Amino acid sequence: MRWLERVFVFCVGLVVFLNLVPLGARLNWTLELTTHFRVQYLVLTALMLAVAALRRRWRAVAALVAAGAVSAVAVFPFLPRALGSEAAAVAGPQPLKVLTVNVSYRQFLPRRLLEIVREADPDIVVVQELTPHAERVLADLDTAFPYYRKFPADRQYGIGLWSRHELESSETIALGRLPAIEARVRGPSGSFTVIGVHLSAPVTRRRAAARNEQLVALAGRTARVDGPPLVPRDFNQ
Repeated sequence: MRWLERVFVFCVGLVVFLNLVPLGARLNWTLELTTHFRVQYLVLTALMLAVAALRRRWRAVAALVAAGAVSAVAVFPFLPRALGSEAAAVAGPQPLKVLTVNVSYRQFLPRRLLEIVREADPDIVVVQELTPHAERVLADLDTAFPYYRKFPADRQYGIGLWSRHELESSETIALGRLPAIEARVRGPSGSFTVIGVHLSAPVTRRRAAARNEQLVALAGRTARVDGPPLVPRDFNQ
């Protein structure tokens, strides 16, 4: 069954290639797009590892493990945040819940968004792509979250922040040519800074360069903040 062997070799090569191609992200903006799917690459790698192990193809196993490690290095640093122990949460300061959502100005469903907010019961809500229409139909948020800063705009350029806790200060700032909202929140365990952002989608060379400039500006902004900031965002990644 040579065709089956060829399919196997092709699939192994493809998965190895997918894991390795993000290493060229700094060379070209199109390669940078491949860095957004490393979790998916790891899933494919795990599936092909199982197949290779069942077929006792140990060279393929070694190649897949080495290639998968490239994606794993990028993904694993985020796992402790997602899998933090409950004991640490109980022992630490009173936790805050932040909800960030891109409502999509083309497919906006206000009723569903309000349902999500009620179900999640967050302390802070950040909405990207807040149009003037979205601001009107989300007026109920102004009651549930009495402290807010909004910058409605046409298409994908609006943004809004709502909080149950008092805002000591808030302002609409510019990250490159796009608006963002920075607010100092007086939380139950002390004050902290929230910066809500929506960066450019890197779908062309020019927009990729703009997104990178926005990230640099955001890094500079967070470096000046007193204490660790919260950055509810849509990085378009």
